[in-house]
Amino acid sequence: MKRYLFSSIILATQMATVYASDSQLDKVVVTATGEEKSLSELAQSVGLFSAQNIQEVSPAHPSEILNRTAGVYINNLGGEGHMTAIRQPITTSGVYLYLEDGIPTRPTGFFNHNALYEVNVSQSEKLEVTKGPGSALYGSDAIGGVINSISAKVPKSSQVNINSEAGAYGWSRVLFSTGKPLTGLQNSGVGLQVNLTHNDGFRDDAQYDRGSLNSRFDYQLNKNLSVKNTVSFTKVEQSGVSGLEYDDFKNNVEKNTFKGDVGARDIQAIRASSHWLFKTGSDSQLTMTPFYRNNESSMMPSWMVSYDPNERETQFESYGLLSKWRTNFNNIGAQLIVGMDVDHTPSEYQEFVVDMIKDGDFYTGFDRTGEITYDYNATQTSISPYLHFEKQLSDKILMN
Repeated sequence: MKRYLFSSIILATQMATVYASDSQLDKVVVTATGEEKSLSELAQSVGLFSAQNIQEVSPAHPSEILNRTAGVYINNLGGEGHMTAIRQPITTSGVYLYLEDGIPTRPTGFFNHNALYEVNVSQSEKLEVTKGPGSALYGSDAIGGVINSISAKVPKSSQVNINSEAGAYGWSRVLFSTGKPLTGLQNSGVGLQVNLTHNDGFRDDAQYDRGSLNSRFDYQLNKNLSVKNTVSFTKVEQSGVSGLEYDDFKNNVEKNTFKGDVGARDIQAIRASSHWLFKTGSDSQLTMTPFYRNNESSMMPSWMVSYDPNERETQFESYGLLSKWRTNFNNIGAQLIVGMDVDHTPSEYQEFVVDMIKDGDFYTGFDRTGEITYDYNATQTSISPYLHFEKQLSDKILMN
């Protein structure tokens, strides 16, 4: 699909945010320990994409940016749907952890291989990919790798950015961002990003719509206390797309036997967090991050339409707290992190049996039969203490 950038408007009182370039020798990452740390000091393989990298690629799908790092493959399942492979075969299994500002986008046990369509990847400040198992900070979900989307920093001067795109097959997108510092408060300010995307798709009746909003409010109360507040909202409406018989694949690839709401999915995700950083000493600090999630989804599994058609509705909300105390022992080149994460998630799930309506080869609609295969409420509470220790054995060896 070809895309064209036809309008770019930047209004600023003066030169705003300065982005890290690829030529930067000492790249800084945050995913490994939850704090900024030089990439050269980590005993892990981490792929890093700066704001400049993301802006230059302007990804319409997460694969367009993430596939540019070695050992990572994200496929395209339509819209922004995907499966992930990091140093292992592609899978729908729950072996990867997706983060936004260091907070899991979903609780343990609620894995979704499509989870990146709940994240506004194209307006992230930074993307970090940890290849292989994550540290104790992220628990049991970080088996095969971690992908962390970091929200845009508040600019150092007032600015407004508008980027508009148009392309083939009804592709259109508007990316809007604005921000300004707060007078009278050092290192304080507000920022907002909006992503509005529409795509008709090259297949018949394969339209896709996305609306995302990310806001951030940073303030520093004094030299020992700073706070970062974030709110993100994403809504995705995606039509279903059928498989193709061999003859259609060769001669009529645009054919889609799903019409209307057949095989469609609607997603809505809201997340909010408040990250409090207390400096408890010259070489130690305490962070407390209360967070909230609310996810709703309605979908018809497209792969089951022909043999076991059903419609599914899922909803969960989470109340949690990430707490962590870190201290450095500079005299021996060591670091100790002690933390505890708490996540309380009530959830609901219903699966309805449906009768499909057909017109020749085409599925034109469906009706619920009144039979419910699954109907349950469940509440999950997890309390996860952890201990993380690092020791620099020499200039060339790091024990983690």
